[in-house]
Order: sequence, then structure tokens, then C-alpha cells
Amino acid sequence: VYDPDSYKNLSRTFYLMGKIDTALKVLEQWLQHDPENPTALHMRSAYTGQGVPQRASDDYVRQTFDGFADSFDMVLKRLEYQAPFLVNQALKDVAGEGEVGDLLDVGCGTGLCGPLVRKRVRRLVGMDLSPKMLERARRRGVYDELYEAELTEFMARSDAEYDVLLCADTLCYFGDLAGALEAACGALKPAGWFIFTLERLEDGVGDSRLNLHGRYSHSDAYVGRVAQQAGFERVAVATETLRMEFGKPVVGLVVTLQKA
Repeated sequence: VYDPDSYKNLSRTFYLMGKIDTALKVLEQWLQHDPENPTALHMRSAYTGQGVPQRASDDYVRQTFDGFADSFDMVLKRLEYQAPFLVNQALKDVAGEGEVGDLLDVGCGTGLCGPLVRKRVRRLVGMDLSPKMLERARRRGVYDELYEAELTEFMARSDAEYDVLLCADTLCYFGDLAGALEAACGALKPAGWFIFTLERLEDGVGDSRLNLHGRYSHSDAYVGRVAQQAGFERVAVATETLRMEFGKPVVGLVVTLQKA
């Protein structure tokens, strides 16, 4: 009997053991049963560096986070996950402690950013691709509105609607950031802020890279360049630790952009 979870768990076990070749063999067997499986296709690209997409597919993201929703908060606590606190602190750094108006939590997941900013915003909107993550966010009772949507499309439809966009650990599923940053700029009111995290491309070779864990990392220089092309006038990029993984810090970028 074909069981996709067995293939997923087995390939991940070999990945965690550092046996990438064996993990890849499991993925190839999985794809024989299910040639279009989004998780198997994405991770094959991550392991081989071949056929790397410009961004993770909607189906991959939805499948990954629907499966992760129930344990998400607990796992992140164990990893000393900092991204929501980092974007919230970056917002305080530029906007002070006062009210910031309308805020969109981009890729809100289970809503970890929501309680941190609720007191300071007039209207708090969250959006995410994963319905199961949105269920968790809804239970927090802090969002005025929640939407199931792809972030670039959603922001492209939000014409100068928001004062602030916050995005914790979501754009690491994009290699090419240009479309998302253009949409973000369009969704902001004049002088609005877009604050987000990325994983840092440590060796600085190239613009972005799909890593073995399935997420992309980006170089500081690329982020600055693509932000200015998208229409942001103020660009600040800080290096921070996002979380711990395998006992080591994951080095990330906290990016603060202001629309002209």
C-alpha cells in the first residue's frame, strides 16, 4: 500500500543522519508512485541543486504547513525561535511604541506575531496559504480578518491599504524576491514599512540558494538591490540569530524597508 508519509519520514530521517544520497533514493522511489508530489519534487531539487524553482510551490508550502500545524508552536519553542520577536522589535525601532494603523501579517502561520502587535494596531489582518495554520491563528482571537491566500497575489490586490507589513520566516520559501517585494510596495501606504526575516547566505556567493532543508537563503547585497528596484527608499539589513537547529544558530537577516 502506497503511504506518502512513510516516504516523507524515511527521506527526512536519512537527511537528518546526513545521508543525502540515501534520502534522494527514497525520494526517487516516492516519485515513481506519485510523480507530481510537491514535497518530493521540492526536496529533490534541494538535494540535487537541479531544477530549482524560483520559489517553493503553493502546493509544497500548503502540504508542509498543514502537516506541521498541530506541533508548530511547540517545535518552534524548542528551537528558541526568534523571528516574531525580531520583526516586532524592528517595528518598535522605527515606529516607536505608538499606534501604527493597519497591519498585515504576511504568512501569519499560527499567529505568533499577532499578540505581539495587537495593542498597537487599529486593524490586524493575517493571511497564509495553509488552512490548518489559519485555524490555529483564528483560535488566538487577536486578528480582525484572516485570509487563505498566496502572499504575492494577496498583496498585489491590496492597493496602498496598509501602514505596516510584517513577515516572519515566510520569504525564505522564495528564491526570487522581486515579485513579492514589488507587491509589498504596492500594498503599503506612502512611507509605510515592510519588515521581514530571511535566512542569510553565509558565503555571499550568488543572490540566493535553495538549501538542503528546503528553504532559500539570500545575500545581503541581493536584498538591498531588489528592495530598491521594487520602490523602497530606506533599506536596513541587520544580521540576527533566527533559531537554533542541530544545536547551531541559524543566521538570518532582519530587513526593514520604507516605501518612498
